[in-house]
Amino acid sequence: MTLANMRANGVRSVAASCQELGCHRHGVINVDHLPDDLPVPDIALRLRGSACGSKNVKTIPNWSEGSWAREYGSGR
Repeated sequence: MTLANMRANGVRSVAASCQELGCHRHGVINVDHLPDDLPVPDIALRLRGSACGSKNVKTIPNWSEGSWAREYGSGR
């Protein structure tokens, strides 16, 4: 999935999580400044774990802010 496709679904940030054993910190990052043709997993290549410094980071769309969450996340 590219950022353009993600944005078309109403999502403007990614959820990033450190995959390093014993760390597993996570956060949400706004990606408005990045180009539309960038694949979501490639954002991880630009990141490091804030606590451990690892480059073993995974990024996925932050679906909790998208149109899906607005339409279906309320439990209706």
